[in-house]
Amino acid sequence: MSLTAKTLAGKIAVVTGASSGNGRAIALALAKASSKVVCSDLQPEARQEGYEKDLAIPTHELIKKLGGESIFQRCDVSNSSQIQELVSKASHAFGRLDIMVNNAGIFIGLKSILEETDQDFDRTMSINTRGTYFGCKYAIKQFLLQSEPATDSSGDAQSHPAVGKIINIASMGGLIGLAREPSYCASKGAVVNLTRQLAVDFGPSRINVNALCPGFLATAMVRPFIEDKALNKSLHDATPWPRLGSAKDVSDAVLFLASSQSDWVTGSIMTVDGGFTSNFCVRSTRIPFEGAADSFLYKGVGWSSVIVEERDNSVVYKDNEGVVKPLENILVEDGVNFTPERVWTVEGDYGIDYNIQLAKRAWNAGLQLGLNLHFSHTLTNPEQQDIPSGWPTDTDG
Repeated sequence: MSLTAKTLAGKIAVVTGASSGNGRAIALALAKASSKVVCSDLQPEARQEGYEKDLAIPTHELIKKLGGESIFQRCDVSNSSQIQELVSKASHAFGRLDIMVNNAGIFIGLKSILEETDQDFDRTMSINTRGTYFGCKYAIKQFLLQSEPATDSSGDAQSHPAVGKIINIASMGGLIGLAREPSYCASKGAVVNLTRQLAVDFGPSRINVNALCPGFLATAMVRPFIEDKALNKSLHDATPWPRLGSAKDVSDAVLFLASSQSDWVTGSIMTVDGGFTSNFCVRSTRIPFEGAADSFLYKGVGWSSVIVEERDNSVVYKDNEGVVKPLENILVEDGVNFTPERVWTVEGDYGIDYNIQLAKRAWNAGLQLGLNLHFSHTLTNPEQQDIPSGWPTDTDG
C-alpha cells in the first residue's frame, strides 16, 4: 500500500508503545492519513509474537518505506523526564505537536490480588497510569505553548479549532471488573477518570482529551488468550459481534478522535469491544446436561462456560471434550485451596439450597459465578432463598 489519504495532513503525532500491537497499527494509520509520526517505545523492533505483517521492519522504518515521515524516540513512559524529552523531540523535529496517543501499557497476566506482588502492582501502575498521566501533562504544556486565540467569539466551529488532541488507550478493564486482573483494572480505571478530569480542565483551552477502551484484540499482548481454544471460545461467546477485534479496529477509532470531525468530542470514553461490555452480565446458555435436574452455570473470565451437576456425592462438570470431571479440579488448577471432601461433597438430598450454598462458597473463593436456576421442579418461596445480590433469579418451572 502507499500513504495517500490527507485527513491529517500537516499534523504531528506522538504514539507511545508504537513498536507493536495497537501502537504499531495506530502509528501506521496516522501516517496513512498524512500525519508525521514520532514512534516511541523501549526499542524500535516489534514483538515477533504479534499478528501484524512486516514485523521484521520497525514501525517508523515501515512508515518511511511507505512514503511517510517518521522518527523513533526511545522512551520509558514510567520515567517522567523521558516523556518530557519525547514531547520536546517531537516539537523540535517537526515544529509542533498536534496529537498525543498514550498507548504504552503492560499486562502481567491473570493473578488475584493475593497472588500479585508489590512489584507487579507498582510496575503496572507506573507504566499504565503514571505513563499516561505524564504523557498528558507534557502534551498539554506543549499545546498551550503553541495555541492561538480563537478568531472570534461567534461560536462557529471553524473559528474555534482544537488546539491539540490527546487520545488515551485505556481498556474495558477500566470500566468493568475482569477476573484476576486487579492491578490492570485499577490502572486502566485511573486512566478513564483522568481523561474525564483533564477534559474538564482543558476544554476551555480547546484541548480534546478522550479515551478508547478496547476489548480483546488479536495482538501480541493477548495472544495466549487467542491461541487457547477454550479461552477463545469463551471470548467469542461473550462478544455480541461475530468476531474478535483487531488492532485496526482501535486505529480506526483513533483516526476519528484525531481528526477535526471530533473537535466537539472531549471527555468521551469510547469502547471498541464488539459489544463485550454491554453484554457483560452472566448469561446462561440452556444446554441441558443429560440427567441433570438442578444446575448452575460456572462462568469466569478466562474460563469457558460449563454446566455442573451433582453426581455420586460430588459436583462434576463436562470439559470442552465432553469428559466428566470433578469441579474441584478447576479449583486446584486455579490455585484455590479447598478440601474437596469438605466443600464439594455432600450427603443426603440434593436441591437448590445446596446449589446456592455451593455457589456462595465458590464465590467467596474468588470465582465468578452465575446461578442458572434451571429446574425440573417449581421453586417454592424463591424470595426466601439466600441468593447473592446481583445474580439472576429467573427460573424455569
